[in-house]
Amino acid sequence: MALFFIIRYLIGYWVQKRYAHALAGFNADIDKHGALYILIAQLLPFTPTLLVTSAAGLSRLSWLQFLWSTGVGLAPGTLLYTWAGTNLHTIHSPDDMVTMALALGVGAVGLILLAQGVRALWINNSSHT
Repeated sequence: MALFFIIRYLIGYWVQKRYAHALAGFNADIDKHGALYILIAQLLPFTPTLLVTSAAGLSRLSWLQFLWSTGVGLAPGTLLYTWAGTNLHTIHSPDDMVTMALALGVGAVGLILLAQGVRALWINNSSHT
């Protein structure tokens, strides 16, 4: 959260003012789907949080939207890594790494991503009609 505010107040407003015309389409998308973008980016385990936080600080996304979407987006991965770490002592072979709980956890994250994608498509299609 600190990085978000540092980026926002040190250069975010300057970037928005300086490149207002070039950022018009980006800002319209962020205004409409910004929290969803942050949520999906945080759900993906390979997306650098530093990059997501910096981009959010440069955008017009409100800090409350950033806060809840980051918290919800990071929670499944955090729970999964915590669960995996606490069960390391039970792993004696590669077959022991794939358990029902792990499969359900990964499946739940996948369903969240799928549901958000379907929701975004549905919103986009309904707004064009």
